[in-house]
Formats: sequence, C-alpha cells, structure tokens
Amino acid sequence: MAEPSFVEHNGKRLLLLDYSGLTPPEIIAYMQEAKRVIAAEPHQSVRLLSLVTRIQVTNDVVTALEEFATHNAPFVLASAIVGATSFQKAAIALSITSMGRLNVETFDDEEEAKDWLAAR
Repeated sequence: MAEPSFVEHNGKRLLLLDYSGLTPPEIIAYMQEAKRVIAAEPHQSVRLLSLVTRIQVTNDVVTALEEFATHNAPFVLASAIVGATSFQKAAIALSITSMGRLNVETFDDEEEAKDWLAAR
C-alpha cells in the first residue's frame, strides 16, 4: 500500500491518495494515515486526488468516509475522485455532499481530475 504523497501538477501541489485495489480494512487504515497528513496542512489548502479503482465500498467504508470528510473539511480546498463505478460515485457524492461539502467532483480520467484540481 502506497503512502499518501504530494505530487505537482500545473504548478499546484496535489495530495495523492491511491486506494486502488485495497480491501475495506486497508481503505479504512489508509484514511487514518491520510488524516494525519491532511491535518498537518494549512486550512483550505489541500487539493485531494483520490484513486479508487477496484475497491469495494462497504457500510464500514462509507462510515469511515463520512468521518474522513468531516475531519478534513477545514483543510480541503477541493477533492477529485477517479475510477469510481456509477454506484460508488452516487454513494460518495451522497456521503460527502450531505455534510455540505460541494467541492468534490468525480472523474474517469486522472489527468482531467488533476487539471480540475490545479485550476482551483
């Protein structure tokens, strides 16, 4: 499992979270590590790029995602999610936007997501 890491795109710093292929317990553990990284950043500064190809969204993952989004809200400027299935997009959007976070978009293409984040 790769550590959360910062990457540069069009002169902007993006935090890459690669959940691809992780099991639900691994996803939840990865979120815990990512929370520590995000909390060390200034408020409204994090451009978050999450790769979610080949993951299983369980009730435990949704609950962890809601907690993750709430914790990170003060720090995240914008969030892009790449690789979600239609069902996952709906679940993610419902979980995050129900908490008032409107700065989240889903994408099929990683470069398009990076461009969107860098424009924020």
